[in-house]
Amino acid sequence: MNDKNYGSQKTAMPLSLRIVFGIFMVLVFGFVGLMLLFNWFNVIYDPSWNWLRWVGGPIFILYGIFRGYRLYKGNQDNYEE
Repeated sequence: MNDKNYGSQKTAMPLSLRIVFGIFMVLVFGFVGLMLLFNWFNVIYDPSWNWLRWVGGPIFILYGIFRGYRLYKGNQDNYEE
């Protein structure tokens, strides 16, 4: 039995809301990563902290891609019987 709800328990959010929220979060992580890489708001004034931009930006972008992949693969599992 491949039931992920463990019996009669219902999921907390409907599928459509999870998809919309997931797409929103993928976009947020992508934009935050790009804003860090391009120092959009000049939040890092001290040049000794530039490493944080170059490490944090790609991490946010990669995590956004990973969340998008998880969202895509998770939704395919819901349609398989």
